[in-house]
Amino acid sequence: AGAANARLQGSLRVTLVSADGLINLNTHRQCCSSPYCMVLCYPRRNEEVGLPDTCIWRSPTVRNSLNPNWGVSRTFDFCWNGASKASHGHKGTWPLPVSFLPEPTPEDGPEAQVDEML
Repeated sequence: AGAANARLQGSLRVTLVSADGLINLNTHRQCCSSPYCMVLCYPRRNEEVGLPDTCIWRSPTVRNSLNPNWGVSRTFDFCWNGASKASHGHKGTWPLPVSFLPEPTPEDGPEAQVDEML
């Protein structure tokens, strides 16, 4: 029994409140940056390969602001079981793919999010 049969299950609520005094990365002098945040988490493990599945949440973009107020939350449901046979003998780091997610459109509304399981 022990750790091999351990189970981690529950919910994690992430609330993105605001930021103050961000650096303007926009090269146009007429406007400011349009910040957003990306949250990566690993809510479950792919049992076939014994590695975590990546879930990416992208916050709404706040246009032309160096002091954005988001006021949005997202709940991630976690369910991890004990060690699987596929995870034994794995060495190194978990693969973390690098990708650029599409910008939500105005039709997506203020709570726009991009969820992608990789």
